[in-house]
Amino acid sequence: MAGPVPASGWPPQSVRLLSETLSEASSLRVFSLNGALGLSTGDLAFFFMNVLQCRSLRILQLSDIPLDQLSPKQLAQVLAFTPESAGLESISFINAHLSGEHLISVVHFLRSWPRLRRINFHGNIFGHDQILALVALLESAPSITDVDLTNCHLDDHAVRLLANSLDDNTSIRRLVLSANPIGVRGAARLSTMLRRNSTLEALDLSGIRMDPTSMDALAQALDVNLTLRTLLLPIDP
Repeated sequence: MAGPVPASGWPPQSVRLLSETLSEASSLRVFSLNGALGLSTGDLAFFFMNVLQCRSLRILQLSDIPLDQLSPKQLAQVLAFTPESAGLESISFINAHLSGEHLISVVHFLRSWPRLRRINFHGNIFGHDQILALVALLESAPSITDVDLTNCHLDDHAVRLLANSLDDNTSIRRLVLSANPIGVRGAARLSTMLRRNSTLEALDLSGIRMDPTSMDALAQALDVNLTLRTLLLPIDP
């Protein structure tokens, strides 16, 4: 198991050596890299590709790594090098500068990891097309049970699309939507989802806007919902 590795300030040759070593590691289960690498586009692609080659890796967390430095095509090519036997169960792209086609490329490729259970896109930007790609992923990957979309610029429209897919979802157990510009309509739609969903166990709505009407709708949903165990709400509705 490895702890967080602060990469800022590392010489490129050291990062290359680390990534080559990781690609051949046979016992590594957890790898967390925090901080901008300061690498050229080619070196960043080489590093990311080698990390994904580690067959023993189960949990990968990348924080503040500017993946938009790669073109969408380059990013897709790097992801394609992941071996079919990859055992990744949890992956986090925290503040990875993902949006637009970059984010769609990543979301699409996550379908190829059959053991994936937890995805974290904290701090990236989901628009209409990106949320549709995520919805398609969740519908096609029943192994995914935990989704973190903290501070992903989700508005009422995005939440409606997501909630539509979760009404009948039977795999998602935990959903984090904190710190998003979700309005009262989005909050109301989430309440409706809670009335219909029968598997969600944890929902984080901290840092979103809720008025008395949406709070009432949420209370009514909780009367019906039989599975939710954890609910986080904003302090200031």
